[in-house]
Amino acid sequence: MFPMLLVFNHLHAHLRIQACDLCYNKRIKCDAKKPRCAHCVVYDVECTFAAASRKVAPRKREVQSREDVEAVSSRCDRLEAHMKVLSEKIEKLESLTPQNAVTHQVSVSISEDTGGPKDSHQSGAMSLPPLEETLPMIKKYLATFNSILPLFDSKTLLATVKQWYWHPRQRDQTTWAAINVALALANRHTDRNESPLSNSVAEYLDNAQSALTHVIMSDIDLINVQVLVGLVMLFQGAENLRPPMVLIATALRLAHKLGLHTRQGSMHLDRSEALQRDRVFWIAYILDKDLSLRTRQPPIQLDADVDLDLPPEEPIDNDDTGFLFTSDGRSKVNFFRVRVQLACIQGNVYDCLYSARSQNLSLEQRARNVQHIRSMLEGWKSHIPDEFSANTISRASATELSRYFCILYSSRLSCLVLISNADTWDGKWVRDLQEYGRKVAVGQPALPVLPPNDWQTLVTASRDYMRMFVSIPNKDASFVWMTACTYIASLLCLLANSIHNPGHEIVESDKEQIDMGLKFVDELIVQTSLEQIRTMRDACRELQQHALAIAQNERLGEAAPFGFSEDIDGSSPSFRQDFDGGPLPARHPLLATVSENDSSIQGHDGTSWDLGEGIGTGSQAWLDGFNLGPNYVP
Repeated sequence: MFPMLLVFNHLHAHLRIQACDLCYNKRIKCDAKKPRCAHCVVYDVECTFAAASRKVAPRKREVQSREDVEAVSSRCDRLEAHMKVLSEKIEKLESLTPQNAVTHQVSVSISEDTGGPKDSHQSGAMSLPPLEETLPMIKKYLATFNSILPLFDSKTLLATVKQWYWHPRQRDQTTWAAINVALALANRHTDRNESPLSNSVAEYLDNAQSALTHVIMSDIDLINVQVLVGLVMLFQGAENLRPPMVLIATALRLAHKLGLHTRQGSMHLDRSEALQRDRVFWIAYILDKDLSLRTRQPPIQLDADVDLDLPPEEPIDNDDTGFLFTSDGRSKVNFFRVRVQLACIQGNVYDCLYSARSQNLSLEQRARNVQHIRSMLEGWKSHIPDEFSANTISRASATELSRYFCILYSSRLSCLVLISNADTWDGKWVRDLQEYGRKVAVGQPALPVLPPNDWQTLVTASRDYMRMFVSIPNKDASFVWMTACTYIASLLCLLANSIHNPGHEIVESDKEQIDMGLKFVDELIVQTSLEQIRTMRDACRELQQHALAIAQNERLGEAAPFGFSEDIDGSSPSFRQDFDGGPLPARHPLLATVSENDSSIQGHDGTSWDLGEGIGTGSQAWLDGFNLGPNYVP
């Protein structure tokens, strides 16, 4: 039966091809009936088959398709063979224990030339020190600096570092940059007595910066923001603040993209992840407000757009991140919280003094705004236990925590100086002080330079801060650039107070602080050669001479023509006048002990320090470690 069907189908196909001439020409179906087909009958023509049949064109598409299939199949075979080889190698590597992985130094990639492993710490691309060297420093960083400014979650960072070494094929540039940032921060805040990593801070910074394009342009996650914020933390101690200003702007824009600034952005996450997102944002907020005030440029983050809770006042669920405790455990403070609150005040200082809107306010409104900021600063200070005050810390033995508190109180004093119009770089106020000192020192009548409002609060804060600054044993470049301006402003405040109130109770202690302050400025000039610092040093030297002359007048009973009494009040200063004393010579003999060109410093313990070296010995060698030499990298 089946053979007959095949024959029939073949004959049927053949008959379809043999159309008559009429049907072929008219492109109509021919029934091939004999003697004439139906169409030939209709047209009344003879049914002929003289015309040749149309040839069927070869199906090139089908042929090409078969060739493609064969090529793909061949390629798949080769890939399968290659994958099998790679799978065997991966299984062999993953079968190693973590200890063996460290011992054998699993490579970043399989060398195409030799097919063997390359040491990760020797690889040119995305290299890191060995794990046994990196991991202890990461743990040290997490237990110290990161514990009060928690940029990274401890468990997450440790897992990331181990994953990097144990699974080299899962590495990416963003993770590499994050580890380099953590290592740079660890190296920056390592005690000098401990052995540092083989790489310097500069090398880790170079590594992280080399991946910046990938960090910014790749898919955005929390780690991208952490890399940028970490770089800002490293660069905020530089002389040039342009790099951190650009980086913090980028970091906050990425943070906004992730919704870090609002509660809603973290609603779908578990508590630990949402908490870390909040912490990263608050650190970015701190840096933004601090850099804004230091550069007099508008901050990126508006307070009206922030919808987050402040770090807690009390530890939650035994999580004491950000908290500092006294040795007896009776007193504590959330350093992270008070730093965020101070950043908010810094933003208010900028709005009050430098924003475009503030320039159009009346003097009365500006005065009310300044008074409001004073109240905020006083309230901020009142919430810090006395055990963590500047005066208490300066008397305690110096630790790494002293450095953090010194930077904290430097920011607070900077706000107080600015709203008091006692800024070091306010040329008019400094010139008025110089002019007043010149006249009073030689016995000429002179109108005093009115001290700013709440003068005693400013003087007390300046005095406490200078003592704390001196107590810091190792003043690296980053620390100096972050605190030097405030320290010089404090020096100027003590000089102004000595000129206007030469008979106050602790004048001798202030003289000692002023002497050490001028030594520090001299050393700063030696190492930086900055002309603006040299100009300020010269002004301070002149004010010191005037203060010494006026103090000598007091001892000789020759009261200055105008001065402030000891019950000085910032809002209503009282004056005393005494014209009995005769004029003093232009340069009082007492001032001969002040040498402007002295190349050495005589310490309290009798040791002499060469200003060119910037180091000293003994308990009073407070310039020890202060170095801004040519190898300085912020």
